[in-house]
Amino acid sequence: MQQTRGVSPASACQPRLQSVAVRHNWPSGARRQWRIQSSDLDEIDPMTGEVIEGTARARTASNTVSTGRFTHAYRGSADSNASLPVVCAHGVGSSSYSFRKTVNLLEKDGVQAMAFDFLGHGASDHPSSSEFSYTQHAYISELQKLMETLYGDTPVVLITHGYILGQYAMLYAARNPDRIAKLVTLNVPLGLKSKLRPELAQYKSPIPFLKPKQNSPFDGRFYNAAGGPYALAATDADAYNAPYEQSPNNASAAIWHTMENCDWEALKKQVDEEFASFQKPTLLIHGNSDSFLDVKGTLDWLEEKRTNMKMCYGIEAKLGHMPQEDYPEAIHPVILEYITST
Repeated sequence: MQQTRGVSPASACQPRLQSVAVRHNWPSGARRQWRIQSSDLDEIDPMTGEVIEGTARARTASNTVSTGRFTHAYRGSADSNASLPVVCAHGVGSSSYSFRKTVNLLEKDGVQAMAFDFLGHGASDHPSSSEFSYTQHAYISELQKLMETLYGDTPVVLITHGYILGQYAMLYAARNPDRIAKLVTLNVPLGLKSKLRPELAQYKSPIPFLKPKQNSPFDGRFYNAAGGPYALAATDADAYNAPYEQSPNNASAAIWHTMENCDWEALKKQVDEEFASFQKPTLLIHGNSDSFLDVKGTLDWLEEKRTNMKMCYGIEAKLGHMPQEDYPEAIHPVILEYITST
């Protein structure tokens, strides 16, 4: 049974490797909620009580940038003159909405941050497969164009999460180390034995009638609500599902083509091999209540990597597959301390 957002005992995972040990003691039995502070009121309509569109926490990412052929949407702010800009990349089937509170918290602490929607997701363009192939190469090439357009040669802190697109973002980092200052991963499938979550595994089914058709609707509500210990608010579920209602054919087809073009086993091996020599500071955060990914897979992956990669221990809040959605206030101090430390 899912529960209201609360606090769990300390992680049972014992440090076996170099780690960033940051312990934040959340009150026992405290209810997880988004605590409204006076500084947050600038983003709330005093008449309706709703979050104002165009702000980091809005339902839709309203800032846009063109990379030539396509338009990308993002929330937060992007400036190549910032000393250490933060870029958040979501996983397949999700959107920048998952990072709305992370961006908000970072910016209130003086860190310029933004979260973008990959093509075919969120409020970014949803091109047809004839315009954009939805392959690994296409996604990484477009991400490179986006980073060059927004930041030029300025290195960024990249925070990446989730399946497929989160792994593609990691490969972008591995192949463009001069554009990366630091890397943070949130529940990215790293272990070579990691399995696709059930909703994605069906796209790779060898049994034709079990495999979704190209025009099959993708349910962004249940997809983004699954994998953690908490129930997702209906308004948040609707925000995740908005692209699949507003552009039902193209948005759902984007998931189908992405999965059709993904070689899951090869992708895991690519990430493993390319990060064997990655030298940029990297922090791995893994919610221990993830229904899809066992933390052991991440620890096993880390054993053979360089010492610049560290596992985060000591976050006592219960975190599932989307830590940034489950308890953004809990991971924020850890991320802030890590990205601002020298």
